[in-house]
Amino acid sequence: MVKIERLANQEDGGLQVFLLEMKHVTVAMIQILARVFKNRAGLFLFVLTTLDYERLDFVLMEQAVPETQSTREINSPQVTLRPRILSVDRRNPDPVSMRVLRRFSYTELDADYQWDKLHSAYGVADWSEPLFNNRALFSDYYLNERLPQRFEWKEDPRPVFGSISYLFADVRKEYAGKVESQVRSGLLEPTLKALGWGIEQSNGSKDESPKPDYWLKTPSGEMIPCLAYAWDRTLDGMDDKRDADTPSENPAQMVVSILEKMAGNALGWAIVTNGKTWRLYSARAHSRATNYYEIDLEETLASPEAGTAFRYFWLLFRAKSFSGQPCFVESLLTESASYAKALGDRLKGNVFENVFPKFAEGFVREWGKPAVELTSEELDETFHATLTFLYRLLFLLYAEARDLLESTAAPRRHVDNADNERPQAHDHRQSAGKPDPSEQCPCQRVRFPLPSHMKDRRP
Repeated sequence: MVKIERLANQEDGGLQVFLLEMKHVTVAMIQILARVFKNRAGLFLFVLTTLDYERLDFVLMEQAVPETQSTREINSPQVTLRPRILSVDRRNPDPVSMRVLRRFSYTELDADYQWDKLHSAYGVADWSEPLFNNRALFSDYYLNERLPQRFEWKEDPRPVFGSISYLFADVRKEYAGKVESQVRSGLLEPTLKALGWGIEQSNGSKDESPKPDYWLKTPSGEMIPCLAYAWDRTLDGMDDKRDADTPSENPAQMVVSILEKMAGNALGWAIVTNGKTWRLYSARAHSRATNYYEIDLEETLASPEAGTAFRYFWLLFRAKSFSGQPCFVESLLTESASYAKALGDRLKGNVFENVFPKFAEGFVREWGKPAVELTSEELDETFHATLTFLYRLLFLLYAEARDLLESTAAPRRHVDNADNERPQAHDHRQSAGKPDPSEQCPCQRVRFPLPSHMKDRRP
């Protein structure tokens, strides 16, 4: 370590941000930081970088309490810190990284609020697209590539964009900390009207009964429920800090109950919003609670690509998109599912027709005889070994694509680790020059299966 500097200290250590300059950023160093700071009070965000500042690693230390293995244990589980890492190329940050970093800049009322905001930003980094958050409701590829080719994309959103931009001028200053009724009348209802909705109020702002706050009506008479909350209230659980009227209400559970009870002329869709975040839920989703489409409207209106970003809000939340049979959002859901199924079928066919035989061929060679001479037991063992190898490899490739594997350590970190993968009886053959496994990429510590006859033939 070359330098450590505290950049921010909110509420006398409630939330602290540290900058660390290092010769090399390694997994081992991050683990050391987690061990050192786990017994210190407060919440921590570290910015790790090398001397050239070419790459920045934002490490959020998330507290985790291990599950107790037995109720008879005397000692209670120890709190640990689980590092969550966002790596950013300083000269060429990708769009999702820019979205996350913009969320870092928002200043909240206290350390707990700021921590919640940082924590949610890492959630965006895990599964967000550059201009929207799609939690497996639609196909990401369809939204990114096919939706801009539809004729609806060419419609002019500028009048609605102007109206909503006016409503959101100084929105945080105007509505943060205000009661739900003020947010409804001053922000939510005008925004819904700008989107073309007719509004029928169903619940008062202090009513926690399991029914919609509004019924939204399209010009042709279709209706969908809407749940409305105070500005920036959490939509995934209870919130007694931002919501003084319905603090014990869980929006995610409430919307599932409403979708299950809907009948008659109501469509199988629901909108949930706190003014800042807008979510679209469908009764056709695989998981009604966790599959949804989400837009951060405050962020969208401030986006450098506001013209494109706003379309992803306007086209999926306007009243016109819920009119007709099938309506726009229904066709979008159906075509997304069809595309995802076709893509999955093509991928599955390619993997098992082209990739799987190549891997199996390598295992077969190790038997030392032609495949036609293998016994049924040998073929079965080879099949299961190949299948396990294939799925573990796919898992690693997926984890790498989602940036779940740490890959910013010293240049020598990714050296061969074959010795460390040998059975324990062969550990004495490791040389002193081999690196500590804790400093290596997690993928290098994954064991791949070998048929039993091959286990003694490793080089």
